[in-house]
Amino acid sequence: MATPKKEKPAETPGYWPTTKMAELFELTARRIQQLTQDGVLKTHETPAGRRYNVGEATKDYIKYLRQQLDRKQSAQNDRLETDKLQAEVDMKSAKARVAEFQLAELEGTMHRAEDVEAITTDLVFNIRSMLMAMPGRLAVDTAELTSPAETS
Repeated sequence: MATPKKEKPAETPGYWPTTKMAELFELTARRIQQLTQDGVLKTHETPAGRRYNVGEATKDYIKYLRQQLDRKQSAQNDRLETDKLQAEVDMKSAKARVAEFQLAELEGTMHRAEDVEAITTDLVFNIRSMLMAMPGRLAVDTAELTSPAETS
């Protein structure tokens, strides 16, 4: 005698197994199980076993995706706000430094680079002209000397 075949329980309309839900949402079956464990999706007991109500699961998954999007947008807005505040702090710091430099210049404790360069250039040219004139002066002073010791 042949062994009787087990009859497959009848599928309940509107209730799908994990694999079909994964295909619908373009996810893996494991991800569907994770969403179920996290409470995003709910299963129901049917004659064929634990199944997902397609309409309910779809609505729940859309709600979950919207929440994720809102979180990401909120985080992005927070990041933009932080960046804006940091830029404002940087700008105010730069303005404060400029004001400090202007005050130091007005107090005379600091000089403009152009002024320092002009004074230094004048000093270098004065020293150079004195050094260039030195051989002529020494020649006149040492011309009358007779011994090398006096000359040196």
